[in-house]
Amino acid sequence: MKRYIFDEVEKMKDKLVFSTPGHKSKDYFDFNYKNDVTETINTDNLLNPDGCILKSQEAVASVFGVKSSHYIVNGSTSALQIAMGLVTKPGDKVLMQRNCHKSIYNGLIINSLTPEYVSAVYNREYNLITGIDPGEIEKKLKENPNIKTVILVSPNYFGVCLRLREIADIVHRYGGYLIVDEAHGTHLQFSKAREYSAVNCGADIVVHSTHKTIPSLTQSSLLHINTDRIDSKRVIKTINLLSTTSPSYLILQSSEFGIEYMNRCGLDRLSLNEKYIEDMKEELKGKVNFLKSDLKDETIAHIDPSKILFRIDGYSGFDIVEKLFLSYNIRLEMGDLYYALALSTVADEKEDFLKLQEALEDLSRDKFCSSMNFKSVKEIKPTIKLEPREAFYRDSKEVELEQSVGKIAACIVAAYPPGIPIVSFGELITEQVVREIKDYINSGIEVIGVSNNRLEVVV
Repeated sequence: MKRYIFDEVEKMKDKLVFSTPGHKSKDYFDFNYKNDVTETINTDNLLNPDGCILKSQEAVASVFGVKSSHYIVNGSTSALQIAMGLVTKPGDKVLMQRNCHKSIYNGLIINSLTPEYVSAVYNREYNLITGIDPGEIEKKLKENPNIKTVILVSPNYFGVCLRLREIADIVHRYGGYLIVDEAHGTHLQFSKAREYSAVNCGADIVVHSTHKTIPSLTQSSLLHINTDRIDSKRVIKTINLLSTTSPSYLILQSSEFGIEYMNRCGLDRLSLNEKYIEDMKEELKGKVNFLKSDLKDETIAHIDPSKILFRIDGYSGFDIVEKLFLSYNIRLEMGDLYYALALSTVADEKEDFLKLQEALEDLSRDKFCSSMNFKSVKEIKPTIKLEPREAFYRDSKEVELEQSVGKIAACIVAAYPPGIPIVSFGELITEQVVREIKDYINSGIEVIGVSNNRLEVVV
């Protein structure tokens, strides 16, 4: 048969990469596909480690300064769902950030949980989703004394770090557990900004996507336990419940490699790249609008400088992503209506930043006018009519968008980016919800959960 996937992936190999994975397809690893082995004598067992895997995980925990660390080979999707299962029981109510990753929404179904939402600020001056006021966390916990688990994202896709120390103190004062999805922040522990990493801010469970920001293979992830309140046997039991019984030793080796490399070279490489990025911003001043590191927003503790978020007048972020890909052989991480994001890691060199700078300077000289309609994000307060798990397992059908008003969503409907659900499992579809969906579609933004103007509702 024709090898369609191989053919398309081969076309990517010569591109300049400012997206995940963190190794940027460069020659970092000292192992190859022949190291794809399985559990046998001396190679240990990820689901019951007592040999080389256990020793490696203990070394990783020491590097991060946590109670225990666990390699997860199903990605942070699985790690987050494991984290949720560790500190909840079916029927529990959890407080979660509305713009959490979809894996956490799916985790509500897997673990049979009820959500209460806290919203991140939408900074209208910068058209950017930023942080959360710690006072909002306390308000929610006061109103819902039965909530004992809080799930947050820091840093977010754009590099915005929450005020986690204050938030962790609040959560613990109410006897709760704080889970932090730090998928985009593994590198923070090895940078000058390590104080903003969740592992140093009192979070009880932290999830890292090692493949996103350090040299590691896609799907590699870490689950950190940072409290004595969680029994180690329960950790292994829950990992066994939600992990594959055929773990990839290539992924395991890449996680171990990435952490060892960052522990040895990370600070120097990240500091050097920070200088290259600042030099590039200075050279492009007045031509490209970069997100300011001193953004006046009290919900922000820190903005990660390795996330290069920028705008060019006349372009949408989607336009920039497309033009850099097609005309300059540069792959960015993402674009939205306002911004494009170039993700840098230790794998980037000075010449990579210079090539990006040259391309952006070219774009800034063009008199381009985007065909996309710009709009502000409107977050809709959800009305939960059914538990997410019940909505997922109820019979459903597809209906025309206009006919969905008054019905209950059987799926997540969200615009990507920004990725905040417009409506989710078990929530009421209102006229406002339908208007917002149409606005995104008319703006040229992809809306998942809607196909051919139809969406899935509970029967």
